[in-house]
Formats: sequence, C-alpha cells, structure tokens
Amino acid sequence: MVDDLLSAADEIVSERIPHLLEQDARTGAILERFRLTVPADRSGGLRSILNSAWQANNTDAFWPKSAGVTKPTITLREIVLKSIEILEIEHLTQTHVGQDAKP
Repeated sequence: MVDDLLSAADEIVSERIPHLLEQDARTGAILERFRLTVPADRSGGLRSILNSAWQANNTDAFWPKSAGVTKPTITLREIVLKSIEILEIEHLTQTHVGQDAKP
C-alpha cells in the first residue's frame, strides 16, 4: 500500500513539475517587466499576472528609489490592469486569427 501511494505521488509530481517550473519562469519575467513599470505581454494567463502582482505587492521596496515610483500601490494597480488588458487583446487576436472580418 505504501509503495502504491509513493508511486502515485511520484507520478502526480512528475506531471506537475514542468508546469510549475514554466509558471515560475513566467512569473519571473512578468516581475521584471513590472520592475521596469511596463505591463506584461505574453503572460500566459491571468494566474501568472496575479501571482506576480501578489509577489510585487508583498516585496518591500519592490521598486528602487531610482525608478522614481512615488505611489507604488497605484503604479502596481495600473500595470496589472494594463497587463490584463494586453492578455485580453492577445486572446482576442489569437481567437480571430484567420477569420474574415465581419461588418
């Protein structure tokens, strides 16, 4: 029974780890964009944007003083909103690629 549980756990972890590593890479890339006060593109999904926002929000002095960010909460909110808008645009353009424009 223990061997079966270990085997099942190993199988589940093996399936999830590549996905989790990919998610970490996306979050890291998004955080770098946020540090530049630039919205993220090719985020991979809402989860990556929100995880990045959560990390940025919970990181003391996320932006260095040299970045010139005087209102970090408002700045982060705006960058996250714009990142979500970009995600929506990317989704719409991918969904409608190859379709004829309809009046």
